[in-house]
Amino acid sequence: MVNRWLRRLEALLLPHQCLVCGAGGEDGLDLCRGCGEDLPWNRRPCIRCANLLPPGSPVNSECGKCQSGETPAGFDRIHAPLLYDFPVDRLIQSLKFDGRLPPGRMLGELCAHTLLQEDRPRPDALLPVPLHPTRWRERGFNQARELARPLSRALNAPILDGLAHRTKTGPAQAELPLEKRRGNVRGLFEIRGKAPAHVAIVDDVVTSASTVAELARCLKRAGAERVEVIAIARTP
Repeated sequence: MVNRWLRRLEALLLPHQCLVCGAGGEDGLDLCRGCGEDLPWNRRPCIRCANLLPPGSPVNSECGKCQSGETPAGFDRIHAPLLYDFPVDRLIQSLKFDGRLPPGRMLGELCAHTLLQEDRPRPDALLPVPLHPTRWRERGFNQARELARPLSRALNAPILDGLAHRTKTGPAQAELPLEKRRGNVRGLFEIRGKAPAHVAIVDDVVTSASTVAELARCLKRAGAERVEVIAIARTP
């Protein structure tokens, strides 16, 4: 009840404003209904890696890469409701590189809404992809953790802080060609403690899935039985 009154007070004092067009926000989001409908929704995702399926592919099927074993192993499923295209790319970049937190909150709330529409078991806990301490000091925050905040509230799942650690820094995955990304993540994470049975990794964008696959493998070695990935967007 207290949270409900606080949300009402926030709506009165700080009315929602669409982060795409500047109009009034709707449905409790900093997003108007028109811009929400026009977002690049991932409407035909692979049921395992969320890669966009080619036209004519059966709904709820695996993509060719998953069928042939090209997709990195480790995670059980990726949920990515949006494609990394305009304006989602600009919103994520403004969070990640400009330190603007409202886009992260809105995208996290939007992602949570899509998850609540699915009839699937909820994770026991959320694990934002950790940043190396050097990168965290440079940026001042972890964008994956900012995205996890609204997801945690909606799914009633705690955020795991201190379980996973990034052991090395180096070139960002986005700066490397796809064929070098798997090698770049070997030994990248260390798990300190026992992982819950069902963990959901939270990240902003999935491209090759190498990073989340490596983290998922580490979590399973630490006791996790099921590891899903919740990402805002998938590269088309």
